This record gives sequence, structure tokens and C-alpha cells, in this order.
Amino acid sequence: MKQLKLSIKPKQEPTEDQSLNSSGYSVKINDWELGRGVIDFKLEMPADKKPKITITAIPDVIEIDATVIAEIQKLQSESDIESVNYFIPNLEIQKFGR
Repeated sequence: MKQLKLSIKPKQEPTEDQSLNSSGYSVKINDWELGRGVIDFKLEMPADKKPKITITAIPDVIEIDATVIAEIQKLQSESDIESVNYFIPNLEIQKFGR
């Protein structure tokens, strides 16, 4: 399995008395640069555990294969959990050919 490489670098070097806010950094995971739609990025580095990254993003479009939704519904009905709520605003389900 390919390793995930996190790279955080300033987009441009700040002057001596200047500090950068979060938008002043380039954040990449492998070759993917976080950008449009990303509203939050958290990096946790506890001393006794592996680093953990949490990325919160708002996608412009969501495409979900109808078979994936059917599988989720099947798992929900087989589950002991009485209520599982999924909320995806403006979800459009498109059936993809196989």
C-alpha cells in the first residue's frame, strides 16, 4: 500500500516581522493539494501515537453509485442500531452502468 506523505510549506517566505495565517501555507497529501472546498484541517501529533489528520471539506458535487447506497441500507437494516441518520444536502443519486 502506498504511504501517505503530508507536506506543509509556506506559499511564500514571510518577512522577518510577518506571520502567516493558515491560507498562507500549501498543504499536500502525496500529490494532492488541499484547496477549494476544504474548510478545516487538523493535525494531531500525540507523543505515544501515530499522527492523525482530519480534513473537513464541502464538495460541490457528490456522485454515489446506487449500489453503494443499497449496500448501506442493507447494513443499516441488519444492524442492531435503531436509528442511524445520514444527512447529505442536495444529494442527487445517479445510477452508473456496470
